[in-house]
Amino acid sequence: MPDLIVRKNRHGDGVYAGRLLKKGEKIFVLNGKRRTLKDLYANPKRAAEEIDYPLQIGKKLYLELDNPSVYFNHSCSPNSGVRNRSGLFALRDIKPGEEITYDYSTTIDESFKCQCGSKKCRRVLVDFFGLPRLLQKRYVAQGAVPKFILKKYRR
Repeated sequence: MPDLIVRKNRHGDGVYAGRLLKKGEKIFVLNGKRRTLKDLYANPKRAAEEIDYPLQIGKKLYLELDNPSVYFNHSCSPNSGVRNRSGLFALRDIKPGEEITYDYSTTIDESFKCQCGSKKCRRVLVDFFGLPRLLQKRYVAQGAVPKFILKKYRR
């Protein structure tokens, strides 16, 4: 991961560009253990611990993100998106030293409070279908929607 740098920020840790990343460029493949939500929270001791947001990769399937995948933060005005199962790519040119973020709403089927700090922050992260229709269309046109959501979108 020489082109990416993990460092502290106001959210804890984040991933930053180590060089200029060009629009459309593949940045990273988010990875981790494949789990169901039941698996993630089955152990009462584990359920009591803070579980970082898992990445939804199917209707009932998630990735319990590993390092450094877990350090890619959310933004309501992201500079990257998720393509296919978990491929992160640049939505625009990303400057060296800039934090790499993606919109968690494009990969989830739930909602929670947002604290991304973007000037365009929506305050609440909703699932993809809770996003404004124009924003859905923009993400689809940019190819920034995983296959399982894209399939449902096209129905």
